[in-house]
Amino acid sequence: YENGTYSAFDLAQKAYLGKSLAEIADAQQQEKIERTDWKKQELQAQLDLMSDIQAIADGSERTMPDRSNISRQIQRNRSTARKQESVSLMD
Repeated sequence: YENGTYSAFDLAQKAYLGKSLAEIADAQQQEKIERTDWKKQELQAQLDLMSDIQAIADGSERTMPDRSNISRQIQRNRSTARKQESVSLMD
């Protein structure tokens, strides 16, 4: 209402068509509650996922290479490589 004239307006959402202001307020409040519930569920799902990932990581076997025989293995590999080189040079 401005200067004695009324201005028509359009509803932002057709879902509110034919409803009273109180019904619209209730519907908006319900939508807000539902959004909050979804956010809580999404957060809980993320926490559950992190927990599952952590459980998998904790349960996985951490393997370290056996370094006790590493020098012997290196020597053996060098010896084998030298033999292969000498054989290939003879061919």
